[in-house]
Amino acid sequence: SVDRIDIGPGTWPTNCAVAPQGGLYVTDGRGGRLLHLDIDLSRVRSTVASVPRHRPVSEQ
Repeated sequence: SVDRIDIGPGTWPTNCAVAPQGGLYVTDGRGGRLLHLDIDLSRVRSTVASVPRHRPVSEQ
């Protein structure tokens, strides 16, 4: 599932999703980037990749 998180006044909304294998995916509304956090007790790895900008479902 995807949840919209508003961080505070004047900030850009962020969308988050948890993958079945436990990864956390976060899209940055300002830069159109996808941040993937692979969360594990033994290691933490993050990757930033460019993705096409998209409108939130509420704006379509």
